[in-house]
Amino acid sequence: MDELAAVVARAVPAGAGVVPYTENGMINTAPKAEGDAVEPDLTNAGKVPVIELPTAACLVRRRRSSG
Repeated sequence: MDELAAVVARAVPAGAGVVPYTENGMINTAPKAEGDAVEPDLTNAGKVPVIELPTAACLVRRRRSSG
């Protein structure tokens, strides 16, 4: 079963100004990757392979040290 975010991303027309993202911090992704487009390191939080669009970015949250 597809995740809701992937279903919505497929329904939005290209050029609509919507920037899809994954729950684990990857911004500007395309829906589910299939076949030769699958890159094991590029997944959403549900471990579903996704595709990076040309302006994709990854966000990293660092924890503050306790000292």
